[in-house]
This record gives sequence, structure tokens and C-alpha cells, in this order.
Amino acid sequence: MNRECTTQRKQTGETIAREHLWLADVLLSMLYYRRLGWDVTSKNDIINKPKPERIEALKQMRLVEQYREMAERCSQGVIKAADILLRRIKDFKSNTHHESCLAEAFAAKLSHESDGASDDCDVEDEDEVVDVDDWGSRFFQLNETDRMVQDLLFNNRVEGFLRGRMKVVRMFSVERADEICRGLKSNRKALFGADAPPFAIIEDYGGRPLIECIEPYFREQPIKYSQDKPPRSISSLLGGRGGAQKAGRGACRDAIQYKDLEGLPCLLFLIEKGRMGDTFPQSFDCLDMRVRSSENTTTLIQELGRLSRYASMQGGHSFSSPQHAMAVAEEQKWFEQRGRPIAVYRNASPTVSEQGTDVAAAAGEMELVGMAWDLGGWTRRSILQVVWSGRIMTPEGRGKSSQEKYVLDDLRDASEEEKNKPLVGCRLIRLDRSIATSGSIFWRDFQCFEITDYDRSSSLITVENKSITRKTISYGEGSYYTIVRDSASLEWLTSEVNCPYGGVMKELEHALPYALVNDNLYGSIESAVIAAEVTSREIWECLKLRSQLHTHMKRKDAK
Repeated sequence: MNRECTTQRKQTGETIAREHLWLADVLLSMLYYRRLGWDVTSKNDIINKPKPERIEALKQMRLVEQYREMAERCSQGVIKAADILLRRIKDFKSNTHHESCLAEAFAAKLSHESDGASDDCDVEDEDEVVDVDDWGSRFFQLNETDRMVQDLLFNNRVEGFLRGRMKVVRMFSVERADEICRGLKSNRKALFGADAPPFAIIEDYGGRPLIECIEPYFREQPIKYSQDKPPRSISSLLGGRGGAQKAGRGACRDAIQYKDLEGLPCLLFLIEKGRMGDTFPQSFDCLDMRVRSSENTTTLIQELGRLSRYASMQGGHSFSSPQHAMAVAEEQKWFEQRGRPIAVYRNASPTVSEQGTDVAAAAGEMELVGMAWDLGGWTRRSILQVVWSGRIMTPEGRGKSSQEKYVLDDLRDASEEEKNKPLVGCRLIRLDRSIATSGSIFWRDFQCFEITDYDRSSSLITVENKSITRKTISYGEGSYYTIVRDSASLEWLTSEVNCPYGGVMKELEHALPYALVNDNLYGSIESAVIAAEVTSREIWECLKLRSQLHTHMKRKDAK
């Protein structure tokens, strides 16, 4: 992977460093949340305006001018990168004036945010198809950088103490990382002040004690690192270990480790491998590899291994039925604002001893069913499980109101276990054969039905049509369909099918970590997932980066 990435200025042969593009992207998100998130009243006033007035109000903020001022606080490379992003935004909306392009983009982000974070961009025409491969479209919706910055800015201070999450960013060189951190700190000060910065910026290149890499302000702040323990500062932790004075002279190099940064909202910049062997804290939730990731398969797997860990959990809540579980979830306000997942455990089948004692209940035996990410499912956090598929789907008239009836035939890939599970609540995804063989397929070409009733004896289903397609669809032979279930919904995991004797729900102490990767690495991982599925191998066995650097890729004909 090249350090430099080619931009739209191909005619001049100019390249822009990935680090500069990364910072320009982060600055854009910081500007959005500073102007439209910091003052809730002003934000709501703009949201409540009609779209033309909303855009006009945003134009009055001189957003492009402010964004350029932010880039000028950094370096010439960031200025060029910011100019490229502005051009990408303008080109996506070709009828937008250059000086008002950010007003259009921020207005679309506001709509995206207020409408429940839909995945669709704000487009003028319903029939207009957004090219998901067009990088410019990401600026007209809440993207991955927005969510990272939002978490750093708003989920950081509770009742007088800090409680946030760590984001780790991989960089190429010390010089470039220093440049990025200087620009980031300068803009953090300009936007949010110097007295109480919202998040820490830590440059750890392995050459000095970690305590010296942490800004003095954040060493003294009380940090809530556990639900069950009182807040404590990093300095007090160091003093309790008898290392305060030593650390001041640089003699106690290992007095503070990464795991001691639990609960500190921060961006941690790493060069090379950082401190090998150190354990990231439970509050680490994002590994940003968009600037740099290894092209050696073994090293890449080790880097991604940072995301694997034993999750700490809070106290459990028992439930006896799905209705009871849903009531507990609503009372605890789980899943609000993309909350943490819930681990669902099932109680074992009760076994009665000769004395009449419930042996399983007495032993407290439980089995993990899965992780719930939402109450009822079918959100952007859904995990879809294929139930079965088929090739013939025949209409059988209409039911009440908007309901439709179909007969399913020629079932394939359905185990007996799955056939015996209820289909109500599942979704049926259908694609007409004529479209499947036409070449270009878009999401608008698929039909989507929610199954509301299923007669197992006659294979008759009743559905609600959730489709957006307007095309005429033929049925009968060649009417391919797949039935999927949201296996990450609390409603399904706590159902009588999975937990016939009730169970226990436990909330994770912290969100599960995730990785941000560039397009090339994402494509390689996606290909490996497909190859692993076809060849029945592990994903890491099918991961191939550069041919001279990979170590795990196996030929399909290998024994």
C-alpha cells in the first residue's frame, strides 16, 4: 500500500498523503458537531426549518470559510486535502455553488441524523440512484468519521468526571504523526477552548514513559473507569503505586500502561507496533487503520487481533418470557442512542432429582444464546441469518389491507431444525430471474416482504410488502427468494424457541471494538469472506494482500 494516494488532480501527477486526508476528514466532522451539535437549541431551530430555509441558515454560518481556517492551522498538505474534500462534495451536488457546498452537505447530515440515521442520502429525486462507490456521497450522511468524532465529543463527561472511549490511529512516521497531532490540538483549542478539552490526544511512539505522553490536564481529571468503583485520576493511580516522583524524573517507565487509561476519552496515535505486549483497556472501541495497515497477512491478523478480548459485563437481569425481557430492556433503556449490546443466556432444562430438587436451576447452568443489538431488529446493526431459500413463489391472492399471500415451493438449503422454527417476523428477499440475468442489479430491484403468518402444512405465507421497487415482477418458475432472520434482535434471542425456560440478560460494560479500514483492505477482506464460504475454510486462510507478502493464502486445489 502506498503512503500517498492519488487524488482528482491526476493531470498534474499530484498526490496527497493519507494522513492529510484523514485529518481533513476529521476536521470536517469536528466543524459539523461544533456548529450543529454543541448548542442543542440552535440545532433544533435549524432542524425545524423547511429545507430551503435550513440550507439558507447554514449558508449564513460561512462554513467553507471556517473549514479553510481550520486547515490553515495545520499545514500546507492539510490545506490541499481540505480543498480536495470540498471539491468532492461540490462535484457530488453538481448544481451547488462552491461556497455553499458545506451548507448542502450539513443539511443532509442533519436530516440523516434526525430521521434515525437512515442509510439513504438526501437526494432531490426519489428515482435518483446514489452511487455507493462515489466517495462524495459519504459527506451527505453520517459517516464513520462522524460517528468516531461524535463519540469523542459527547460521550465523555458524566456528573463531573470523564467517562469515554479510546480510538487508536495507526500512522507511518513520527514526523507526520507530530504534524497531524499539532494541527488537531490547535483546532481542538480553537473550537472547544483550552480550559476543558473534550478528549485527549496521545502521541505514543514507544520512546518515553506513557505518563509523559498524556497531557497534564487529563492526568489530573477524575475518570470513571468502572460502574462499581469510584472515579480516580491517572496521577492518583500512579501515586498509589509509589511512582509519582520517579515518573517525574523519567525513571519509572512502566508505572502507567494502556490498560490504566480505562474510561479516558482519547485519540491514541501509534507508530509501528506501539508498546508490544501491552493490553488495551476495555474502553478501547475503535482501531482506525485507514491511514496505515500492514500488507503482511500475519501482521495484519495480529493487528486485527487487538479487537478480540474478554468482555466485562454488568449484573444480570432474569427474564421468564420474551414479553418480560422486552419490558426489562425498555425499563433499563437499553439500545437507546446505539447503546451497548446485551448478552442473552438461556436457562438449562430443569432436571428433577430423586429428592425433587431442580438440579439445573440450583447449579445455575446457563448457555450463551447470542448478542442482542436492538429490541425488535431490522436496523443498521442487524445480523442477518439465512433461514432457507427456494426457486418457486406463487401468488395466492390478497389478505387484509396491504397483506399479500404466497405459496413457497422447491425449498433448498433448509435444515429440519430451521423448518421447525417459526417464520413470523422474518423477511423474504426476492429477485426476479429476468433481473438476475440482466447484468446490473440495484437494491431497488429486490422485493422485500415481512412474514406475518405461515401455514407449515400448505407452505402458505402472509406478508407485508416492504419493497421500494416499482417494476413489474413475474412469479412462478425462476422466482428466486431467500428468507432471512435478524439473529441479533432481543425479541428473537429471548423467544421461547431459544429460551424455553427463561434466562438472564447482561449488558456489556463497554461497546465491542471495531476497525476502520481503507477500500483496498476492505475489498481483500470481503473477497476472503466469500472464498472462505465457498471453500469451507477459515477467513484468515483465504486472506491475500500482496503476493510476495502474504503467508496464509492456500490454493483451492491444495490438500
